[in-house]
Amino acid sequence: MTQVLGLIPHLGRDEADDRWLAQAIESLLAQTVPLDAIMVVDDASPRPPDSVLARYPGVSLYRNGDNTGPFAISEAVFARAPFDAVLLQDSDDWSLPDRLQRLLAAYESGFELVGGQVEHVPEPGQPNEGPDLARLPLDPRAELLQRPTAHTLLLTSGLVSVALARRLGGFAASMRINGDSEFVRRAVFGGRACNIAETVYVRRLHAKSLTRAPHTGFGSPARAAAQQLVQARARVLARDFLAGVPLDLAPMQSGIPATLSHVMGPLIPVL
Repeated sequence: MTQVLGLIPHLGRDEADDRWLAQAIESLLAQTVPLDAIMVVDDASPRPPDSVLARYPGVSLYRNGDNTGPFAISEAVFARAPFDAVLLQDSDDWSLPDRLQRLLAAYESGFELVGGQVEHVPEPGQPNEGPDLARLPLDPRAELLQRPTAHTLLLTSGLVSVALARRLGGFAASMRINGDSEFVRRAVFGGRACNIAETVYVRRLHAKSLTRAPHTGFGSPARAAAQQLVQARARVLARDFLAGVPLDLAPMQSGIPATLSHVMGPLIPVL
């Protein structure tokens, strides 16, 4: 049987973050197919989530030594975790109860990265709009060959093969913006990826998110610079794939992965 870890990177700043993290954890605990382990990684938060995790003794809490962002955390976990696959989950979103069951069905048919359709729920005062709200294509590779810069799979809706991540050289650990898009495009061309037709993940739209905060959101200089780099790489991948030449599938900015220490809950071997 496929051994699956649920991974929730978390940066806590206020009570809302605590509430959202609890909802994310509970949504993974309520899966119709249970996860083999659930791991929250606190990204050196100003407001550590220890009091939240104390309510869930079966969930592991680890702490990052420095605030590195989610992609460095993913790099550390995927490089060492003794699981077949990782179910990613943002701490401000939640999963529908049959998410893992539906994703696993596609995964066990031979796909290495399986995403799902996403429902977007805006917080009060937030518009339900943006460039990434469209229905996701069932065949991400076919879409990227037509439109190399398209958004084709939401990584945090996905189930990701550990072997695939290692084969690709891991994540762009030093990126704080667009590292998800960077990984997805390498995975789509370097592995087997799909989206299922069903909605399995709910994304909360709020003013503090990386895609909406003033310094990192859409339209900000930092976001524009990261998108320019990632989209240029995306065009090269599509061009080289069509030409039948070897693909450069290494992470754009590998950096140093996070340093994780156990805080409470079950100890996950190796980490």
